[in-house]
Amino acid sequence: MLLARRFPLLHRPRQLAFSSSQSLSTDALLLDSELLIKKEEEATTAEATLTDYSANWVILPPVPRVKELARVVGQSELTAIKWITRCCPEISHTSIEKLFRTRQVRVCSSESKQMEEANGAKLKRVTRKDVLPEGSILYLKRFAVQQIADKVEATDAVDDGGRKPSLMRRIYKPTQDDIEWARELVLHLDDHIIAINKPMGLSVQGGSGVGRSLDDLLGPAYSFDYDDPPKLVHRLDKDTSGIMVIGRTQESTALLHDMFRVKTASATSSDHKHSEDGIRGIKRKYFALVIGTPNKRKGRIVAPLRKIVLDSGTSEAIVVAHDSNAEDALEAVTEYRVLGSSLNGCTWLELHPYTGRKHQLRVHCAQALGMPILGDYKYGRQVHERWLNEVKEDVNSTEEQQNTAPKRRNLPIVTDVKGSVTSERPFLHLHSRLLAIPKIRELKKKKPKMVNGQVSKEKIAFVDSLRLLAPLPPHMKASWNLLPPTMKKELHQQFVEKLGIKGECKN
Repeated sequence: MLLARRFPLLHRPRQLAFSSSQSLSTDALLLDSELLIKKEEEATTAEATLTDYSANWVILPPVPRVKELARVVGQSELTAIKWITRCCPEISHTSIEKLFRTRQVRVCSSESKQMEEANGAKLKRVTRKDVLPEGSILYLKRFAVQQIADKVEATDAVDDGGRKPSLMRRIYKPTQDDIEWARELVLHLDDHIIAINKPMGLSVQGGSGVGRSLDDLLGPAYSFDYDDPPKLVHRLDKDTSGIMVIGRTQESTALLHDMFRVKTASATSSDHKHSEDGIRGIKRKYFALVIGTPNKRKGRIVAPLRKIVLDSGTSEAIVVAHDSNAEDALEAVTEYRVLGSSLNGCTWLELHPYTGRKHQLRVHCAQALGMPILGDYKYGRQVHERWLNEVKEDVNSTEEQQNTAPKRRNLPIVTDVKGSVTSERPFLHLHSRLLAIPKIRELKKKKPKMVNGQVSKEKIAFVDSLRLLAPLPPHMKASWNLLPPTMKKELHQQFVEKLGIKGECKN
């Protein structure tokens, strides 16, 4: 009963009523749990949820056909974690992640074998990023889901002054001020996409302990004159700022998803040389301020990454995989170029990721280069501690010299902007500076060929690109302004001319 009260979607299971010739109702994929429950109560016929075939498992609906998946969800492929999130909106992202970490999720690829697979313990373990083929069914350990419900029930008795773990997904309702603020972030708007300059500190998706997120703002702020809200296409870390692109329609979202996958697949293929003349699909350039100076002015980092679990499963981190042949090792490629030296022994880098792995740039800088990005305390805490001590010693030494030396005019004045390189605790200095993306309108006109459910990269290469440049956030702009004026102007001009961006763009 407790499980039923907490997760009604999981308690009243019904079998999805569709075959290869039928379509999945959009109502079955509504993210708002209240709307979903209301639709369930209204639709007494043609019900579309789960059937409990075993006391040990909670069984989710089968993954729909690729065509319907692209129409309803906005992409041609679906990972295990995304399917659970869509089917179980009441469960927080943190709790879903824990189900995967504790190996409480299984998959069956054939709907017809549900009974024998569940009873015969032949289900296969699935990871959060595994792509689910059409018709595959996910199984969640019932006792694990029950434990989540028990913990939520226990927190209900805690008064408002107590600490309540955020096991349930919080629904944030943006205010009018939130909406106006979000619209000020827009860099580009057309019939197919929206590009924004995401500020540091804004989470892309909600989760445990997250208040306002970009996902919460999509419908209220970015629907404009469209009936349906836009869809997220890719992510940036919470403290990473810069350009993000959002799909306005199901079709444009599916195309963008495919192009991001083509980029990563091309970069990891054995015949790709990771050159600038490679696939002309999506190109991203980041600016980063790192602690230290690379030995070479430019280079390429080819270092596979893997995820590790920390603190008895309560947190995770990404590390360079020393065994590239390991099952969980994901190939990752980044090119870097030194832009110039900054204050306190830091260096500005231009980073070009060819693959889109989680925390790729942060880990490649910290572990492959040995120079963590300034403000990245997750992957460079010890380096930051040593760096801060050295900076304090240099400041004390400089003050002593200034007190004894003759006074000079025109000494540089450093303004301590919060979070800049001169502050006591700098913010993360990583910014998605440029995004070059094929124009969706032209791509649709050419009707690109689909190969294995993805847009053909040969077709993408012949489509003109839309190039967008995002101004730096305040803390990074303050750090950038410490460069000599002539160097700043020269670097900016080189950057703009090389990428073919017309007009001037402020930092």
